[in-house]
Amino acid sequence: MAATVVDGPTVATGDIGLAEEGEDHHRFVSELIDLGHAYGNMVAATIAPFDLNERAALYYNRVNGVTAQMALILAALRPGDQDSVVNEKARIAANFVDLLVVLRAVNDESTRPDDLNRVVLSAVPHVRTRTSMTGLSAVLGGQLPELSFGVMPTFGLRGDNRAQVRYVLARLTAYVEKSMGNADAVESHPAKTATGRKTCAGWKFWHIDLANGTAVPLGDFRDDASLISK
Repeated sequence: MAATVVDGPTVATGDIGLAEEGEDHHRFVSELIDLGHAYGNMVAATIAPFDLNERAALYYNRVNGVTAQMALILAALRPGDQDSVVNEKARIAANFVDLLVVLRAVNDESTRPDDLNRVVLSAVPHVRTRTSMTGLSAVLGGQLPELSFGVMPTFGLRGDNRAQVRYVLARLTAYVEKSMGNADAVESHPAKTATGRKTCAGWKFWHIDLANGTAVPLGDFRDDASLISK
């Protein structure tokens, strides 16, 4: 089976709705080459959580191991798309993946990269049939699981969800910090392995003092489990 490498794992063309040979595959390869510059810009956006064009989700998705987000973004792009359109499509696709991760985390669903990438790749064939940003938003909305944030009142630390809880709290902390006009230091939150690769296990979070506009670091979950219990 023919395969394409897109930001990490090898993706079988059949997995994303492409024939192994023929006009569809030839057109896909030609368009992929034409989109090289846009692809480079998207990869650059995964290095740090900067908010240019609201593309911070690209960074979070990479840290969470969702490499399939690039296949999803490229499927949505068309040769000739203006930079503003490229940025908006990338934002929509990356935010879909970001929302998928958080929804699964708070609902005790698997957030393993393999499981997340499988779900994201299943959306690629649907995205390839949409050319407008409105159509892209609609089709991705239809690909979200039937999960909600209604579980948040009971969301808390349990036996095997430490990393997920830490991640959700870190994201909430970053959102509040930025809303209060403070710098977003989220890039320094994840821990690093011996090889320097960031992981989600070391996300840090703070107690937010809304009155004074300050954030105070909290300790390890072993010391502060009560802060994230229901």
